[in-house]
Amino acid sequence: MRRWNTSTSSSPAGRSTVDRTWTLGVGEHIYEQLGQLIAGRFTATEIVRLAPRWWHLRSTVRAADERLAHVNLLASGVMSLLRTTVDGLGVEPALPAQLRGAVHQLGEALGAIAENGEAGTAEAVAGAARAGRLAAEGRHEPGTHALLVASIIDACVGDLYRVVGAEPE
Repeated sequence: MRRWNTSTSSSPAGRSTVDRTWTLGVGEHIYEQLGQLIAGRFTATEIVRLAPRWWHLRSTVRAADERLAHVNLLASGVMSLLRTTVDGLGVEPALPAQLRGAVHQLGEALGAIAENGEAGTAEAVAGAARAGRLAAEGRHEPGTHALLVASIIDACVGDLYRVVGAEPE
């Protein structure tokens, strides 16, 4: 997401000028990273299942496995958000400013975790809270693109809280 924030430019109307093939590259990168996490999870699960010396780590591996499930949900939400904001801007006029701000805040929150790991948790939670507030600010008419984007942001914020083990604000 932070890569999206810094790699896009907007016209005065707020429309993205990114080449649509860019989203394919970002999606591929996200899913490659998830593939590596899944492979690591599988290896860890097999080790604690088969090696008696590591049995004491079973609960830790189970917790990490659950966290990875939330990371998968968050990644899917981020991909949906990228698709609806970059590829989907042709369906309506530009997104409202508060939704563009929410996308930016969510990108900053995810970037804090990506760059700082657990040390970036507080910054990520604060950014997610700002994103959630901004997305909830607008009055989005039912069936609109803005409502869809606000809903996806809300889901991403919830998934991010679950990934870092924080309580929603």
